Amino acid sequence: MQETQQELSLIANFGSLPKESLNMLAQNLGLRMSTAELTYCARNYNSKDGKDVTAPVLRMLDALACPECIESGKIAAREMLTDSGEIAETYRDVIQKLRAIGHPSDKPITLEDIAKLPVRYLQALGGSKEQTPTIAQAEYADALVLLCAADADEAFDASIASLLSDEQISRFLHCKADLSYAGILQNVLTLCSGAVINVARLPEALQNVELLALPAGGLMIALPQSILPTLQQKAEEMGIACCYFGVVDHAGALTLKFGAESLVSLDFNYLKSLCFIRSYALQLQTDTPFTLAMTSAAKAYCKAIAAGLAPQEIRLRANLRTSAQKPLSCSYGDALAALLGLYRFAMEFSVRIETHVAFDAEHMELTVAADMPAETAPLPREQSRVYLLYPQYDKQGLPVMEDLRKLTAYLHGHARAGKLQAVFAIGEKTPAELLEQLTEGGGCMIKNEDFSQALDRTYPAAFLVLTKERLQGDLIALFAPSVKREDADCR
Repeated sequence: MQETQQELSLIANFGSLPKESLNMLAQNLGLRMSTAELTYCARNYNSKDGKDVTAPVLRMLDALACPECIESGKIAAREMLTDSGEIAETYRDVIQKLRAIGHPSDKPITLEDIAKLPVRYLQALGGSKEQTPTIAQAEYADALVLLCAADADEAFDASIASLLSDEQISRFLHCKADLSYAGILQNVLTLCSGAVINVARLPEALQNVELLALPAGGLMIALPQSILPTLQQKAEEMGIACCYFGVVDHAGALTLKFGAESLVSLDFNYLKSLCFIRSYALQLQTDTPFTLAMTSAAKAYCKAIAAGLAPQEIRLRANLRTSAQKPLSCSYGDALAALLGLYRFAMEFSVRIETHVAFDAEHMELTVAADMPAETAPLPREQSRVYLLYPQYDKQGLPVMEDLRKLTAYLHGHARAGKLQAVFAIGEKTPAELLEQLTEGGGCMIKNEDFSQALDRTYPAAFLVLTKERLQGDLIALFAPSVKREDADCR
């Protein structure tokens, strides 16, 4: 290890140090903890029969507690500050739904809790048996393994995917966790009920104890120790470094060792509670993130309907990258608002939205996509009517959920009856731009001049439908497939 003997010596009477001494200690060690957080640590050690602590362990605890080092999904919300009645109502509903599925009333609500709620609640409502495997479901003494690229290798992700899909390994794999968003300790705390980690077995760059709490490269997995020889052999063949560094213990404690020497043993409940000392009153400055999230989900949902999926078959996947440009209370307030928008859409349409929250130092970004069938319908080979169908919109330009639900049901009913030749969801493009794109391969759209102005605006969650039938919608064009673009007058 890199620490000096002085660094490894115990800090005498740590549990009973006065506030002034704690402040001086924090300054000397370069800790970013608040005085309240450091006092909380001291009280915990004082309650353990006056047990003392070393400088590396304090730095590790500092990394776990510091908001800038906590995975963005783990930020705890104390309350939501907003002028929007709709957002406040949605937040109250989130709290009620979390309590309904067993979220403890004394446990802080994090962004990750809200991100996972649509899937968890709809599974509970439908009695689904689906579960995401976690290390806590592993058997006693399962191995904790770090997989990383032996050299700088762009094909590492593909190699890892191939390794873990191997039949001799995949059926024994209890969990995998990406370490790029949170370090080894953050993932162990989230996924284990106890663990013993031998720091000396980790790559040299991770052998400072405090670094275990920070984001790192590679993938952490858990699997039975009997499978280790097979894993190690196959990993070596693929050029993947395979490091067996710990075991699942289930003892409710995290024990860190360096070789045979035990460095520290910490209570899991204490470590988890330390991560939540700082909870924030999250301030929403505008309702834009809420609106953006609902509209993005609506567009992805409509695209799935247009591709032929039944409403009950649709699964949405959302990625939210939160920003650090604003103060934390505002930055995570925006992230919370976006999650509430996704949640509101999921509840309105009973659609599962799997959301991942990640930290981005520059800006906030949200993308939503649907699991799609392999192929979508091509343009028809006969003349068709082209309809524009869109729901009612509220004052903020957001689709009225009840009307959108009726519209998608109407389209799906006609599709099942074989009355629709092709359906296209309108995303960021205007109807005019989509018409132009659809005829790039040939054919011509003869536009209805009565709707010329309407074709140049955007329609969140709208559809372009080609059919020989008469529909309830705006007939904006006729499609002539046999006419070449250069020979046609499409004015």
